[in-house]
Amino acid sequence: MIRTRLTVWNTVVLATVLTLVGLVAFVYTRVGLYGAVDQELNIRADFLTSTFQNLPKTPPKSPPMSTAQPVGVDPAQFRKIEFEYYIIRPRLNLVGFTGTPMDGGPWDIAAANRSLKGNRELFDYRIEGRRVRVLSLPLYKDGRLAGSAQLAANLEHADQAVANLGRVLLLLLPLALLLTGVAGVWLTRRALRPVGEFADAAGRIGATNFSGRMPVIGTDEFAHLGSVFNAMLDRLETAFRNLEAANKSQRQFVADASHELKTPLTAMRTRLGIASQKVQTPEKYVDHLNSLTRSTEKMSSIVNDLLLLARADEGMLLGRRRTIPVGSLAEEAASIVEEAYGREIERQVEDNLKVSADADGLSRVLTNLLDNAARHTPEDGLIILKAMNRNQTVVIQVTDTGSGIPHEHLPRVFDRFYRVDASRERETGGTGLGLALVKAIVEAHHGTVSIASDVSRGTTVTIKLPTGR
Repeated sequence: MIRTRLTVWNTVVLATVLTLVGLVAFVYTRVGLYGAVDQELNIRADFLTSTFQNLPKTPPKSPPMSTAQPVGVDPAQFRKIEFEYYIIRPRLNLVGFTGTPMDGGPWDIAAANRSLKGNRELFDYRIEGRRVRVLSLPLYKDGRLAGSAQLAANLEHADQAVANLGRVLLLLLPLALLLTGVAGVWLTRRALRPVGEFADAAGRIGATNFSGRMPVIGTDEFAHLGSVFNAMLDRLETAFRNLEAANKSQRQFVADASHELKTPLTAMRTRLGIASQKVQTPEKYVDHLNSLTRSTEKMSSIVNDLLLLARADEGMLLGRRRTIPVGSLAEEAASIVEEAYGREIERQVEDNLKVSADADGLSRVLTNLLDNAARHTPEDGLIILKAMNRNQTVVIQVTDTGSGIPHEHLPRVFDRFYRVDASRERETGGTGLGLALVKAIVEAHHGTVSIASDVSRGTTVTIKLPTGR
């Protein structure tokens, strides 16, 4: 698992860092302690060389180490003090003299002889089992090499400090590694907690349930990931709802189309059955043929409307667009409806009003709207067709004083196969596709269509088309 791998890697990295830090601290402290000893020896050496000019030609003998222990003094402490006194004095090896202080010779003859050549040298030495640091250096008097000297410093304190530091680090390192491992596990689990929460949230999201969302806490990368994932879920949920609505609409569309086609097909089958059962009079055959013609025309109208709507769904509804005068289209549509219903339609169309459009499509829009108005307006009612230019927008209105549409039906009047009064519409020949085609054609022209109606006053349909499109 990634959590285990991250825990192991975090622990290894932290352990490596701690080990390196401990090693660096140990080396730095060790170098500092022994460097301080060396610095002390060099300071003493500089003082010795500067004062050597005043020393007598024959150095005095240093008193031997005392063997008498004072009463009441701890033997180990006395021996330590005596040893410090023993090594603190310099050992001189002067040219032309025999014998040196204390024990008759330098700590290291070879190093003393090398210093007679003018070299300073630091080296470790053991005296009575104790480690000391010795500095061997040349001595000059009156500008001439007069001998050499060796200065010693006890390394016991430095060695003890280094040893104590090493033991502390060795004791603390395993504990630090253990704490590092525990901290690595805790930090990894805490850092990856959002991943587990994301997995739980994702598990609650089903094929048809997009309500679950990722928890978003803080402003880190996981919070950003959660926000992006939630935004993706919002888009998927919207797409799913739209697809669900489209499928529902399609199923309803198929059911409505089947129902609409069923009526003329039933009428045709009935007429054919009656005509084929027995010999009919010529008048009866003519009646049957007329009925069959009306049914086929009805079917043809429905199929044509469905094909137009299918083309609209594919974005291929419009034919060639050109600049056309709105007045001529309005006149043609009004004349067709007047002839069909035998009634007058009032025109209020501005002169020289033009629009870039598909002439057949826009003509069908006007014809459908005027046809609806004529079918729902009594003979003494009024139908008005208006067209005007408002801020580079062609506004077309069809107003009637007919029966009107109840307010609750207005949001759905542009739906396919929707009827305010289904039984009456089917009897008078409507299919419920007219306004759906109007909306599809207008929107294909990048326009808008709206409807306002009052049961007591009538209906007004308003179309807005851009003049330059």
